[in-house]
Amino acid sequence: MLAVISSGPRVSFTPALPKVVTIRPEQLRALGAIAAESAEQRLFRLLLLDHPELAEDDGGSEHLRLLLDEALRRAPTYELTTELDLYRFTALMVRHGPWFDRDGRRPWIEAMLLDDRFDGTTRLDRLIERLEAAPSPHHDHDHHDPEA
Repeated sequence: MLAVISSGPRVSFTPALPKVVTIRPEQLRALGAIAAESAEQRLFRLLLLDHPELAEDDGGSEHLRLLLDEALRRAPTYELTTELDLYRFTALMVRHGPWFDRDGRRPWIEAMLLDDRFDGTTRLDRLIERLEAAPSPHHDHDHHDPEA
């Protein structure tokens, strides 16, 4: 037989439910902007950690910021939506030049990134695998801007 002795207030095992908070559309937009800014800052810091040579050069940090801005602008074209994909795409821009995906000398790169048989992450996986298997013979950061 189990005896229960109560010497104080009754204990509830039902969690207290939080009050419902309504977020207005303008608040949601502001939160989205803050989250996007935080993601961009995280990406920038990670890229600087992995590519410290960019911080050492005159204007290197600014160069990286411009690359990241350009990567964020082009990422939707390739359906790159995760922070990891954005990081990897920007790292490819650092390694192979800012226009590596639109370089007329290697049209297969853009074709792989636009291959609609796969999602953006898988496209990027496949591209990185191919680039690692046959690295570019040149490490040129001054590729031409095909949109210029």
